[in-house]
Amino acid sequence: MDIEKIKESQIKNYNFTLEKVNNFFKLNPQFKNLEYSFLWTTYDSFSKNFKYKKKKKNILSINLIFKNPPEKFFLTFGNIPPSIVYYLTEKNMKNISVKLTNKPYGFFNGKELIYSRIGRVPFDIGSNKVTFNDEIEKMYREILFDNYYDLLRFEMLLEKLFSKNLPLFILVDEDRTKFKRALIEYFRKKRVKSFVFQHGITPFDDQIPLPMMKESFVPLNAEHFICWGKHSYSYLKNFISEDKIIIGGNPTYEIEKPKGIKDIDLLLIDQQFIGFEEEFEYVYKRVFNILEKLNVDYKLYLRNEYNYSFLRKIFSEKRLIKWEKGKIKRIIACSDVIAGFYSTALLEAMFLCKPVIMIDFLERGDFLGLTKSGMVEIIKSESEFEKSYENFKGKTFSEEEVKHRLKFYIEYFGRDSSKFIGDKIMEKL
Repeated sequence: MDIEKIKESQIKNYNFTLEKVNNFFKLNPQFKNLEYSFLWTTYDSFSKNFKYKKKKKNILSINLIFKNPPEKFFLTFGNIPPSIVYYLTEKNMKNISVKLTNKPYGFFNGKELIYSRIGRVPFDIGSNKVTFNDEIEKMYREILFDNYYDLLRFEMLLEKLFSKNLPLFILVDEDRTKFKRALIEYFRKKRVKSFVFQHGITPFDDQIPLPMMKESFVPLNAEHFICWGKHSYSYLKNFISEDKIIIGGNPTYEIEKPKGIKDIDLLLIDQQFIGFEEEFEYVYKRVFNILEKLNVDYKLYLRNEYNYSFLRKIFSEKRLIKWEKGKIKRIIACSDVIAGFYSTALLEAMFLCKPVIMIDFLERGDFLGLTKSGMVEIIKSESEFEKSYENFKGKTFSEEEVKHRLKFYIEYFGRDSSKFIGDKIMEKL
């Protein structure tokens, strides 16, 4: 396998993706809320086994006592740290949460889901006539028919619920996907400010070897972006206006010494963006051979369902741990050594005082800067993996040691950052 050829192919496909999607939106700006879907569908289409699949339908519900709406409330959508919500509600504000469910559109009145009585929405792709000229654009057509109707219905429900009762502000965990983007756009027209949280680790090195890395972080339309620290700020300000960025810390990552029995010798954490089959197979087969040779009790934690069918062909079923929301910290806490690729999950492991082996068989380097902590060793070969595991086996770090080692990633910690972020939000209103 020629790593350099794969890298060249990725860059070529990345450039094509940006040009293709940008040209489509120049002609059809009414579909901008679906940009993230267009980007990833185009980029993934270069994978030889790729086939566009309709996504499982996510439907809106809103936790709102509709007959007696509160005078002061803020809206949350997504995985918002509870400590921030607690701090803000102490300021005599109610929290109304928007959720995605498998149930019909409606709102939750505290006891049951009250279905929306919005009637049928005629499918209208806008005033401009849309043409689909090639195979990729035929997939765009699928995306539109799969999603555009939902967005129209979503916006009609927002108008029904919030036309007279506006929140003070809204908090979302990311602003790339369709419903969250539409939510922000709706309230922008109502002059309600929006805040989005940093959802993953940003590169430490300006020379980023991964296509789509920037696109994973660019806020599409929120007024303010709450990042973790000065290191994140220095990266984000390259493509986000500095007056939009708030350095707030991350209350999700509290430094903590996990309690419990270590019953997994080595935990391997799956990586979603290793997407091309030749990369995927190359990396995981080498890792499998290493782990079998080491003769350790290891498990592979799936970050999502995408890779399950592939990985069960390589690893036995008993080695796989399926993804569940909020489960990863518990699994990390029960493991002695953590191994992974280029994921935020490695930072989570470090905050749980765990040593980390960063696998770099694709020779991308430590562009996340994790090795600067002294808690991570980056490896490029089988022999380096075995050596790192022997060095880390049974090793632990104290809470104070971790705080010192990771200070360049996050400036504020735990509940202190929740108060700090809450105050910053109130300053911006």
